[in-house]
Amino acid sequence: MDAAKYIYSGIIYRLWMNPNNTLKFIINSQTSKRELEFRRLFKNSHKHFSGLTSKNNVVKINSYKYIKRCFDIFLAILLLLLLSPLFILTFVSIIVIMGKPVLFSQKRTGLRNKEFEIYKFRSMVERSESRQTDEQRIPELGRLIRIMRIDELPQIWNILLGDMSFIGPRPLLTEYLPYYTDVELRRHEVKPGLSGLSQVSSLYNPVWEEQFKFDIIYVENISFHMDILILLKTIKKIFNPVEMMTTKIGGRVNFVKYRTEQMDKLSKDFSEKKGE
Repeated sequence: MDAAKYIYSGIIYRLWMNPNNTLKFIINSQTSKRELEFRRLFKNSHKHFSGLTSKNNVVKINSYKYIKRCFDIFLAILLLLLLSPLFILTFVSIIVIMGKPVLFSQKRTGLRNKEFEIYKFRSMVERSESRQTDEQRIPELGRLIRIMRIDELPQIWNILLGDMSFIGPRPLLTEYLPYYTDVELRRHEVKPGLSGLSQVSSLYNPVWEEQFKFDIIYVENISFHMDILILLKTIKKIFNPVEMMTTKIGGRVNFVKYRTEQMDKLSKDFSEKKGE
């Protein structure tokens, strides 16, 4: 028992100090000793990325969800009170500089593949020309709002409504749903989050497969300790000046386009091999 606690403390410490290096062995190595220790520690099955939900994991998620929900409600109310001046300042700034509407809403996929409406502070102006890119539609105020993650703050309301949690896989567009693999769909076994393991463990816009692997790792290892760790790492990342200066504002390639191109390439390769 003491040895397990020692290993656990070491993994948590390394994850906090250098999450990229610590989690790399979990993703890239199937048989490494450190990965086996990690899985054994969190009682993971050998079907870590199998797409199947183990009974142990269902029990773990169900037993923790009530604690997690109480924590979400308490923290959401506290932040709404503490950040109310920032909400008012952002609200007024958007109206004065960018005009109405202040909030942006969009359909996203949540727990058990259910749709919900996500809210953000608007950071883009209306498209004035058909050739205008999304990057060109972001004014200086919108850029500042995104770099400091202020645009995500209205999602605290989503948390109070119960559609989201503070920690979990980031909610993605509903149009992506038919393009996930069975393994990737496991990210919807828990509520989506304001921040997640992928966001604190990789670049702002990671490769899609990399993000999904981090999401599955979170689902498999969900715990109060993991949530606190990610929350602290998120705060550290937000207030890191280097992170702010190097943050890329532009979005990634649309996942539907990305996955379609993958499927087309595989189909082409299969046809070529079949014709040989």
